Amino acid sequence: MGTWVRLKTRYLAWIVLLLTHSQCHASPTATTLTGPTMGTRWTVKITDRLPPKITVASLRQEIVDRLAEINEQMSTYISSSEVMQFNAAASGEWFEVSQPTAELVTRALEVGELTGGAFDITVGPLVRLWNFGTDRGVAVATEIELPNDNAITGALAQVGQQHLSVRADPPALKKAICGLEVDLSAIAKGFATDQIGELLKEHGLNDFVVEIGGEVVTRGKPASDRLWQIAIESPPEANRRLHTIVPLENSALATSGDYRNFFVHEGKHYAHIIDPHTGQPVGHNLAAVSVLHKSCLYADAFSTGLLVMGAEKGYDWATQNDIAALFLVRSGSGIQERVTPAWKQATQAPLKKRLSNP
Repeated sequence: MGTWVRLKTRYLAWIVLLLTHSQCHASPTATTLTGPTMGTRWTVKITDRLPPKITVASLRQEIVDRLAEINEQMSTYISSSEVMQFNAAASGEWFEVSQPTAELVTRALEVGELTGGAFDITVGPLVRLWNFGTDRGVAVATEIELPNDNAITGALAQVGQQHLSVRADPPALKKAICGLEVDLSAIAKGFATDQIGELLKEHGLNDFVVEIGGEVVTRGKPASDRLWQIAIESPPEANRRLHTIVPLENSALATSGDYRNFFVHEGKHYAHIIDPHTGQPVGHNLAAVSVLHKSCLYADAFSTGLLVMGAEKGYDWATQNDIAALFLVRSGSGIQERVTPAWKQATQAPLKKRLSNP
């Protein structure tokens, strides 16, 4: 399978850890499956009893096959994928793709419009220009030559979702300018997480959690008296530690952060989060954003867009649009947390429900 090291994998791949509950609460029928995909790993934990006709091996193979299909459609690291073939195609002509690819592009363009272009699936040329085409991790770049204004202007001329069209029937994409590319990496893992959740529901399973590289979908509960407990990591670069635990039931969580892939040049920190409007890495103090949503693909995309916007603009936008978001902001005294009203409501409601139904 191809590697998905790009916009959103670089934005997270670090943050959400599944917390195990104690053995006294664990279901005797719990099933855990895991494997590699998209440059990271997938994990499925089911606390339902599997249907008689479904074995652990057959279910695992279904998951592997579905993820492989998504990779073949949307990966930017498989030359034969639909997205890569479209990126290499000429402008001005409709390029046929699968229905899932067209549908996801439609959703991505929707989020791009809602966020005023902060989320943009055509930003690939800028990402490569700043040498973030693969996971860099932490680096001190003493010899790197930063792109000049002319190079940034040239890359910006190939970026902009207004130059991308999508057609539902028959499903197809079209670019209006040469050099325009599609990179679904900032939304595809969320989409894949949703898809595996739907696969499990089709088999009649109601209590499970799906995680792909930090993107999480939960359904039901791990046990009758507990909720799924999802951990969000604190952003400091030097070591990993827990920031908070979020109780989830029938919802999705995605997080984007700026500190696992960056370089330092002449004392200045350059993170991989590129502002599609300026062509420059963002320079604000927002370290990470987590978003709760019914759909993981939307949580995935919104967390990226909010990270690009920054702490103040992002918080205001999320509040106005009733987005459940948690912002982790750098300050002189460390990491400060700020949550939207929708986040408070979403995270407190499961707890209240649990307390009222012991």
